[in-house]
Amino acid sequence: MGQSQVGQPFVEQFLKDQEPLVRGRVTIILVIGAALVPFFGCLDYLLYPGLFTRFMTYRLFTAGLCLLLYLVNRTWNLGYRSFYLGVVGYYLTGLTITKMVLETNGYTSPYYAGMSLVFLTFCTVLNIRIRYLVIHCVLLYITFAVSVVIISNNDHLDLFIGNNMFVVSTIAIILIASVVNHRLRWNEFLLRMELREVSGKLKLYSSQLENTVAESQEKYRLVVENANEAILVLQDALFRFANPKGREVFGYSEEELSSRPYLELVHPDDRVEVAERLAKLLSGSLPPDAYSFRILAKDGSIKWLESR
Repeated sequence: MGQSQVGQPFVEQFLKDQEPLVRGRVTIILVIGAALVPFFGCLDYLLYPGLFTRFMTYRLFTAGLCLLLYLVNRTWNLGYRSFYLGVVGYYLTGLTITKMVLETNGYTSPYYAGMSLVFLTFCTVLNIRIRYLVIHCVLLYITFAVSVVIISNNDHLDLFIGNNMFVVSTIAIILIASVVNHRLRWNEFLLRMELREVSGKLKLYSSQLENTVAESQEKYRLVVENANEAILVLQDALFRFANPKGREVFGYSEEELSSRPYLELVHPDDRVEVAERLAKLLSGSLPPDAYSFRILAKDGSIKWLESR
């Protein structure tokens, strides 16, 4: 699903979700600018020794501004607006290389490769909103190409066309790659939103189910405790629960019932049968059914208990 197929609030939510990514990517691109722009000064020394000092001044100025932008990005959380710090660093680097191309014979300058690196870095690292990438790539390229045409003669127009075909092809390829990358992030965002929605529904259902169970348990407790019949619950060979009527009828406290093996309370004549039936029930060889046996009350009297 594309961004045009969803509402604007959803797109804004996606942009909000991408803010940490944007800030991190801007940090990367500004660090690259601050480090690599002066690093490539070694090429100036090899190719144009006479221009080395001037070009290094350009490079250090640009690197210093990139470093300043980096500090701003690290100091203040600008959210999605930090993208524009990266854009400023991109233009600073691109215009610096354009200036160097103009001072090294324009059409024949070897610094065309530097422009390709600028576009490559910008589009691969800051591929956040494709529309903005296209706009800024076109603006910088037009500025670069028009400047070269104006200051250069037409003796090497074929070389200019060849170099620019390389630059334009580079821009086209990396923009396509950026579109693919952006769509992957968008689809991943949609999946996370769907997962969050399903998770929210499951939590709501679980909460409602817990409330329903709690209400049912409370209703069952009230029914059992207020029943006019004695109710005992047998578990692990012990009477784990007896309602008030059960304690009244049999004369035992709940602690006494739960601390003595149930067979001790069963009438001696019924113990073998009760033990056998319980063993068969636990093994699954006997289906549950109702049967009665005798219990010895605390006062020695005999009470009948129906098992279900």
